[in-house]
Amino acid sequence: LAHCCHSVVILKSSVDDFEKIRSAVEDIAACPITFEEIHSGAKGYYSLIENRIVIKKDMPEAQTVKTMVHELAHSIMHCDTEINKQLGRNEKEVQAESVAYIVSSYLGLDTSEYSFGYIGSWSKGKEITELKESAKIIKDTSKDIIDSLSVKLELVELPVLENKTEFKMVM
Repeated sequence: LAHCCHSVVILKSSVDDFEKIRSAVEDIAACPITFEEIHSGAKGYYSLIENRIVIKKDMPEAQTVKTMVHELAHSIMHCDTEINKQLGRNEKEVQAESVAYIVSSYLGLDTSEYSFGYIGSWSKGKEITELKESAKIIKDTSKDIIDSLSVKLELVELPVLENKTEFKMVM
């Protein structure tokens, strides 16, 4: 099963140190990330079967970074076949986009225009208890990705990381 990122909104902004951030995300991923034409309308997907991430090529920098983190989150949280079977698609999408929002914010990217609508569309009809159950994995995965990116990016002293933000999930 591939998890994909669909939305009408496109994040169009450029990203300071885009190549360094892109490279850092590729370095911390436990599977290959490739940039390809995707004709389904998806901006990216994680293939559990092939254990790889595919990102639509030639997207704006902010959209590319956000999508890479979204699919990286899928590859971390949903790579276990049993866990993957237990969770519904809606829950997996809410988790991955929540992580993408938190990590993107840490990197200085405001993805709220994209992320809030995306999360809202996938969480319709969910009970608060179901969303709370996802909060811990979202928080833990976000922290792990931020910690790994910090190590990679601080080696090159990116100015974008000077104003780090603490994220606390309150639910």
